[in-house]
Amino acid sequence: MTNIFKNIYRIFFNPFFLISPIKSFKKLIYNLEKDLEYNKKLLVNLGFDNKKIKLQLKDYNLDYYNYHISWHYHLFLGLSQKLSKIKILEIGTHGGEFTSFLSKIFSDSHIVTIDLPENDERFNTNNISGNTLSLEKFLKKRKINLNRENIKFLEIDSVNLLDHFSKNSFDLIWVDGDHLNPQVTIDIKNSMMLLNKDGIMLCDDVIKNDLLKSDFLSFVSSDSFKNLELLEKSRTLSSEYLIKRMTRNNSLTKKFISISKLI
Repeated sequence: MTNIFKNIYRIFFNPFFLISPIKSFKKLIYNLEKDLEYNKKLLVNLGFDNKKIKLQLKDYNLDYYNYHISWHYHLFLGLSQKLSKIKILEIGTHGGEFTSFLSKIFSDSHIVTIDLPENDERFNTNNISGNTLSLEKFLKKRKINLNRENIKFLEIDSVNLLDHFSKNSFDLIWVDGDHLNPQVTIDIKNSMMLLNKDGIMLCDDVIKNDLLKSDFLSFVSSDSFKNLELLEKSRTLSSEYLIKRMTRNNSLTKKFISISKLI
């Protein structure tokens, strides 16, 4: 009951409620348990051990149920239960926090992570905008995160991926760069070329309907979903979608993480 009262207080004593009471009420009555069960079932269907994932998250001081955490952490821990000695490509290094996490859970694997050169004007927009760190401190922190033996960092535009890697180079590709067209379409197409026969491609921040997109989510769109859906209809890819966070904001905009395999 305590959590119910907390949710009521958080919603009704929030200025947002006065502006949009209908949306606030939808958040209040939203069934988070349904989302949680959906994700648990999907992880099991993918062959992962949920109990082990909980323990693995705890080892990194992460809570399985925390509404702040993105479930790509759960997903990659599940993958680490089944995969070893693989080649991983991360498109979108950002501050390197997740790259560092990958290097620990796939300690016997080789990770290539790419991001725009720091002198590219888009670099500041994508990585520094809204960040409390200065560029100098951001780069210093990123360097520390990437200072691990099994990480190789490259400053390249992902448009040019095929100029740097041969086809079928990677077992696992994490697409977390620009989520808008034309870039996300190019990243998905290039990733498919770079995947090996049994490889897995995952895309972050997938939304299925732009009409439900909140105003503050200007950096995402349904572009990636439309691409993945088209590729599935053409029997090029098969995809599953994991809900990104366990939050009542899902009543307004639900973000997903896609898991795709070549057919």
